[in-house]
Amino acid sequence: MTTSKLQAYLNNNHSQLKLEKISSLGKDTKIKELEDLVIKLGLDTKDIKVAEEIIKIKNVDSQALRKQLQFPTTEHPQAQEVSQLEKEKEKMLQMVIRQNILIQKMEA
Repeated sequence: MTTSKLQAYLNNNHSQLKLEKISSLGKDTKIKELEDLVIKLGLDTKDIKVAEEIIKIKNVDSQALRKQLQFPTTEHPQAQEVSQLEKEKEKMLQMVIRQNILIQKMEA
């Protein structure tokens, strides 16, 4: 293998390792948050079924909130007008360029 291939391979492995560390940290954070939630509610951390139920309820609530926060995309009222003005400006510029080309041809 050439050095450039080895360097690319090393860079890819480094990037993948970095992503795995970030993912692992995110999972650890999520686990800690859920454990804190179970403890905060005063439940026994050894009772797995109760903890699973709480986690399911929390996930359902989180999903419902995410759905509520998804607003339909709206276009700014002046966006269409600005777009039209840009198109007209582009047409005018093209006309000026054509006129300059015609003048240059006539002078030559």
